[in-house]
Formats: sequence, C-alpha cells, structure tokens
Amino acid sequence: PARGRQIIIEDNLHFAILEKNPLNRGEMHIYPKRNYKSFFDAYPEEKNSLLEMISRVKAYLDQEYKPDRYEIGFTEGDIEIGKKEFFYVYVIPGYKEFKSTQIGSK
Repeated sequence: PARGRQIIIEDNLHFAILEKNPLNRGEMHIYPKRNYKSFFDAYPEEKNSLLEMISRVKAYLDQEYKPDRYEIGFTEGDIEIGKKEFFYVYVIPGYKEFKSTQIGSK
C-alpha cells in the first residue's frame, strides 16, 4: 500500500506516509513493518510504538498543516488492494473551512 511513497516518520517497527489521495490535506497512514492483519495481533511493543507514532504524526501535522482537529482510527483485514490483508492506522486532520469533507459529516 505504501510502495513508492516517501516515508515522513519512522521507527524500528512502523513508518508513516502522506496519503496520496487524502480526504483532507495532510492525511497520513501508519503501517507496520511486520505484516500483521489486526491491531489485536500486534505484540505489546508494536502497540506501544503505534501510540508513539500517532503522537509523532500529530506533532508533524500540527507544525506543517495546523489542523483544528483529528480523526484517528485503524483499518484491518481484507481491503481489496491486491486482495491482501493488512493493517494500518489513519490520522486525518480536520479543518474548520472544510466541514463538508469530514468523515461522518452530513
């Protein structure tokens, strides 16, 4: 899923990239380096690393994009991209001027 994209933030267990078709500017995805299919399959150190990576991604986005809020979640399982199962965390910044593009908005 991240092939050919620049890694913005990385540690020894995960890496974060900017989404190439973002819902909002600055959307980032965090992928594990070890292929696990679910958050619940992650080892304790991987779960701790994910929380740290989310904080690092937020700090980066705060500096570069100055969003008003965040949508943070994860996607897991069969995602129809090459019919592979994988897991990632998404961090989607929200902006007051783009209310209609926010997840869950009506």
